[in-house]
Amino acid sequence: MCTPRAHAQRVERTCPCRAQQHHPSPLLVNALRELQNKNRNIQAAALFDIDGALVASLDDTGATPEVFASFVASLRTLAERTSSELGAGELETMLLDGKDGRLVVAETGSGGYVAALVTRDAALGQALVDVRACARAVEAAGA
Repeated sequence: MCTPRAHAQRVERTCPCRAQQHHPSPLLVNALRELQNKNRNIQAAALFDIDGALVASLDDTGATPEVFASFVASLRTLAERTSSELGAGELETMLLDGKDGRLVVAETGSGGYVAALVTRDAALGQALVDVRACARAVEAAGA
């Protein structure tokens, strides 16, 4: 993990941390911001790489992004294995339906994924469409 001093002196290619984790691309942050602007029922949105590492996040809930990342990565791993074992094919979208909200996770196509925490009263179909559109935008941006 980088120290603030290392970041102050760092060169992008030689930074000892995952540069995206600390310095997400403005294109990726904008994709998440557009998702939240498009659907006001999305409380938090995050982008993860193929390894489950947090790349970018926007959060109105006050949750710790790293904790959110680890929970989503664990859920995704279990969902992928379950989908495979049951013969449902590759995981494209995952939905966790809770009493007070929903978690929607969509693949970006390049192995990464977008996760969004949606309020309970949100239109589920619209939330799915919006999260999938964000995942496609991230893929188109080359992430």
